[in-house]
Amino acid sequence: MSFTRRNIQARSAAAVALTAIALVLTGCELGDDGGLTGLSGNSSADDFSRGTGSPALATKNTIRIPGEDPTGNAAGAALTVYPSTSAATRPKLVSVVGKNDWRAAIAMSVLAARPLGAPLLISEEDDVPDVTKSAIEALGPVGVTVPGRTVKPKALVAGSAEVPEKMPRINLVNTSYEKLSLSIDALWITLNGGKPSEEVIVTTADPALSRFALPAGPLAAKTGSPVFFTEKDKVPLATLRAIEAHGKPRIYVVGPPRAISDTLLKRLKRYGRVTRVGGPTPTQNAVQLAAFSDPQSGWGWGIDNPGHGLVIMNSHREMDVAAATSLSAGAAYGPLLLNGSAAVLDKSLENYLLDIQPGYIDDPANGVYNRAWLLGNESAISPGLQAQIDKLAQIVQITGETGAALTDSEGF
Repeated sequence: MSFTRRNIQARSAAAVALTAIALVLTGCELGDDGGLTGLSGNSSADDFSRGTGSPALATKNTIRIPGEDPTGNAAGAALTVYPSTSAATRPKLVSVVGKNDWRAAIAMSVLAARPLGAPLLISEEDDVPDVTKSAIEALGPVGVTVPGRTVKPKALVAGSAEVPEKMPRINLVNTSYEKLSLSIDALWITLNGGKPSEEVIVTTADPALSRFALPAGPLAAKTGSPVFFTEKDKVPLATLRAIEAHGKPRIYVVGPPRAISDTLLKRLKRYGRVTRVGGPTPTQNAVQLAAFSDPQSGWGWGIDNPGHGLVIMNSHREMDVAAATSLSAGAAYGPLLLNGSAAVLDKSLENYLLDIQPGYIDDPANGVYNRAWLLGNESAISPGLQAQIDKLAQIVQITGETGAALTDSEGF
């Protein structure tokens, strides 16, 4: 994959400027009995992590959802996508996963895809965290009709994760990660009129390699393609059955050979056309997936030019994938990118942001813009790192035949 400033110049001149995203909605605090929205205009990061504030920490090109933990970030992302000030701004339902179940979070991500658009929240097996309970109350999901079922659920729940008492829900089997993916896919097919998708995503189930799997969740939310899991050299029977339900689908394997072997790919070829998308590190893996688009079908993000939303999280906080999924499906409409440190920008991520940095020739008002959503408080992404990402997302002037950008000393 290679990009040039000339690419940026040509595409920037022809593209339309993105609409700025509204950051703060005034109104009642999260969980206030009289309120319809969880967003409040004058709250601190500490308030927000408790579920009483808003994602108001922003620079000109970045927006931070500053939760202290993934549970708070998931609630904040859900309310960002669905401010819930009226019936038209409420979700049909929410998806709920356990607080440490990263595989369930990735598998449930497909339910965030259109037309269902279910934001993903985090709970526990023996209790509903206050921030999650308040988010559900504020969101007020309206429910959805499921063919063949009498209940009109307002929540789809992975296994035994708790939701508020008496909330109509469907609990999806979670006796194993592969069976959960199978049950999610079966429900998704039912909700889509019985038609399986023509593409499926396969990624690693290995806890030691979970960071390679994380970007698959937001991609599922974008494409509506289910995520199935495998070991490095062995495919679970439930995964094979799930793939078979899609006929002979296009199978996209997310992760490098050390996560999913070439031998296993050969076996998968019996079930459909197989394409691997992956990089040697979690950051490079996410970048490769963000840039990938199938040349035959156009499936994938295909982001190799400026003018997009992005979601960036610390790869060591794997459950932040829940918040990333909601944002990718309904706010950023862009891929999940990973960084391995709170303070230092990974070189491969820096290079990618440079590759897609917006440019203009004469007037920046006629250019396109990148906007990055950042997940977590300062322990996940430091203010210095946020400032660096903001700089790389900034639109720059293109000059001369080389397509080089002007530097600050040359006129900025």
